[in-house]
Amino acid sequence: MYRDGVPCAAIARALTDAGVPKPAGGLVWERCHVWRLVRTAAAMAMMAEPEEDWTAAA
Repeated sequence: MYRDGVPCAAIARALTDAGVPKPAGGLVWERCHVWRLVRTAAAMAMMAEPEEDWTAAA
């Protein structure tokens, strides 16, 4: 959804409406929760790339 341009607030609303629990518990999603997950996923993907890809510019 995020990659399709859907705002974090809209994703949070959809998750809350669908009753999807947050990773840390609770059922009410906020924009910051979605943003944190997006940022964490992006960082994990970057760290999974071979080292020479992300250090080449150094």
